[in-house]
Amino acid sequence: MPTPWPTSAWARRAELELALGDAATGGDSAHRASVLAPDTPRVLALAAFARLMRGEIDAAAGDFQAALARSDADPLAHFGLGLALMRQGNTADGRREVEIAALLDPSNVELRSYLGRAYLEEARSKVAGDQFDLARRLDPASPTPWYFDAFRALRDGEPLTAIENTNQAIARNDNRAVLRSSALIDQDRAARSASIGAAYQQVGFAPAAHSLAMNAIEDDPASPAAHRLLADVYADLPRFESARQSELLQANLRQPIGQWPQAPQQVMPPTPLFDGPRAVSPDEATAFFDRKPTRFAATFGGGTHSALAASVLLSHSWEQGQLSFGSFDYRNAGLTDRSADTHLAGSRLDGRIRLAPSTTLLAEARHSELGGGTPYRSLFDGQSQTLQRRAINDLGRVGLRHELGNGNELLVEANTQRVRFLQQDFFQYSSAQYGIDLDIGSEALETQRTRGLSALYSRQREDLALSAGASLARQSGKRDITVSTALSMDPSIVLDVTRLPTTPLQADRDTVFGYAQWRLHPAVTLHGGAEYTRYENSGISAAERINGKLGLVARPAAGTTLRGAIFQGVSGSKYDAENLAPTQFAGFNQVFDEIAGTRWRRAAAAVDQRLAGGITAGLEASGRWLDAPMVDPNASTGYHPERWKEALHRAHLAIPLGRRLALSAEWRHESIRYEGQDGLVRDTPYKVSTDLLPLRLWLKTGPADALLEHWLVRQRASQVAGDIGGNESGARSTFSVTNLRFSVPLVEHRLSASLGVYNLFDRQFRFHNTDLNGDPRVPLFYAQRTLMLQGQLRF
Repeated sequence: MPTPWPTSAWARRAELELALGDAATGGDSAHRASVLAPDTPRVLALAAFARLMRGEIDAAAGDFQAALARSDADPLAHFGLGLALMRQGNTADGRREVEIAALLDPSNVELRSYLGRAYLEEARSKVAGDQFDLARRLDPASPTPWYFDAFRALRDGEPLTAIENTNQAIARNDNRAVLRSSALIDQDRAARSASIGAAYQQVGFAPAAHSLAMNAIEDDPASPAAHRLLADVYADLPRFESARQSELLQANLRQPIGQWPQAPQQVMPPTPLFDGPRAVSPDEATAFFDRKPTRFAATFGGGTHSALAASVLLSHSWEQGQLSFGSFDYRNAGLTDRSADTHLAGSRLDGRIRLAPSTTLLAEARHSELGGGTPYRSLFDGQSQTLQRRAINDLGRVGLRHELGNGNELLVEANTQRVRFLQQDFFQYSSAQYGIDLDIGSEALETQRTRGLSALYSRQREDLALSAGASLARQSGKRDITVSTALSMDPSIVLDVTRLPTTPLQADRDTVFGYAQWRLHPAVTLHGGAEYTRYENSGISAAERINGKLGLVARPAAGTTLRGAIFQGVSGSKYDAENLAPTQFAGFNQVFDEIAGTRWRRAAAAVDQRLAGGITAGLEASGRWLDAPMVDPNASTGYHPERWKEALHRAHLAIPLGRRLALSAEWRHESIRYEGQDGLVRDTPYKVSTDLLPLRLWLKTGPADALLEHWLVRQRASQVAGDIGGNESGARSTFSVTNLRFSVPLVEHRLSASLGVYNLFDRQFRFHNTDLNGDPRVPLFYAQRTLMLQGQLRF
């Protein structure tokens, strides 16, 4: 009969398992030790830590107090009690307990770092910085004081210092390998990268934040902070709205109870004016500090052209659950008297409850109303103009996250939507033969109901990460179109009103996917995957295909990342895009806003480099080949696939100059060209090439900061006229737009104000909008000078 393990062995095993993040197994080992020695303070503290990690805050606090009643000299018990008290919202008492722990073990770098982090919760930046400096002197190889000091710098309005401190923490991250498994080392690196993304965006380093997000997701696909950061980055990129929504969904399902909930404006087409409260979500013990019982944020603003905006967000959490509500409203005058004003509004109710230590249930209800018209003057005169788009969406969702332990996770979500979409278009027709000018207007009204179900299972090991899942979507509804014709000289004289037959709408999409990441070498990771997709849009398009995916990511030297991938897919509707399927593969986006049913292939390569002095640079090049369903009026079969070719290239350079000045430049090139049968695409550009060059200067002046942004834009397009003869015409547009944002804190960490001036020099321009999502949104550029003053209150 084997000899039973002694108490010390079970206690040591519990310590190791808890250090690996395995609360269930570690708690079981601690329980075994407590059975053998029920009065041992250290054993009681370990068992309490297991309960704390499982979210049993009140019970854990009681167990820590019981351990201290037997021995008040155990720093672990004081530290754990401090964490529990802070989670309960008792910051002062929690900080005192961490102080005692640091006094009892003064050479412990981690305790010293967490003490500084506790001081941050009391807005005591100076003494927090002193603790981080002391911790760095005690152990220069520890990443923790650098990581927490990055939060201090970000809270104090020093984003460049925060970025540098984060880079120092990442460089030291592998020094924790003796304490944690390589899988958790990757999670640490992901948390450090993603949590500081707000600093990159504040100084205008958005492309660098994109690289951070991709690296963080590769290191830890289950990191909510990484998915949240990627969603924020996607907000600045046209045609990435469906991908952004899916990333927000994954972040929301994984978000711990007590952290900042997602603001309502983050689940609708984003505005550059109101980003809403952002949360930092590191996935290690610091998360205990970030979670509070009650959260509140409000933003109010107004400006020229009848611009008004307001948002409010309120959240309350308790040990086993959280309830939050947010509402948002933004409006701005239309470009012309004929075009509709932009109006984005929505409300969101979100609740989550912990059913078990490893299982959380999410319920969400939201309502959004989006309205607007054509945001820009077209490249070609005489093109159809969208006077009004209005989308009303009601969504309900339930989701479940279950942690299976040892790096295994299961996510499941089900949703239903009711969608109403109205579009009004206007076109002027002139006939030299009959000497008549006509105003032709059309109104299309769609009503749809959708149902969706998706699931994702992921398994992470030291050298292998696997994920598999499926998504199903069903859409049904109808479309009604009315066309009216009137005399241009007197629009009150209506010549004809035609109501077309009602068109039934029905679309089904089924997807099953599997992905794997093999770490062939510490610096080389091979990505592979396959996806089966069946898409059928009744009467329009159908596609069924197995999509292969192959990619490679290499980090041959510190600060260098190389990526390459070849992959393919089938695009669905924007109403079924918000699901749990990965939006990116090997660091490249694979979900685009485009014609539903499009079959595509993409080849891409990229390099990102971090240089001395915090300089970052990157280059990405890719091509896509598309078969998009289009209608041929001369064919008996109606819709059929037509060939398009697309190029997407990007480059960026970010240069921090000390702590108060930063420069950045970015180049984006997008070109798309129709390569199908001649003459099919008429009265709309069949070839568009766009180059965007945003230059940014960030400057810190005392407590305030300013961001100056200058966009250089060049666009070329060609189209074929729809009349007999089919004459081809070309158009060019070259212009620049300057934006300025000035921000100042009024009450430290509580109240701030900012002034934004968009299209500062009131430039007039023409621009072809390549965003195919269709929902109204604030445009990439403002067609006229717009000023907006806003204030934000947060606690």
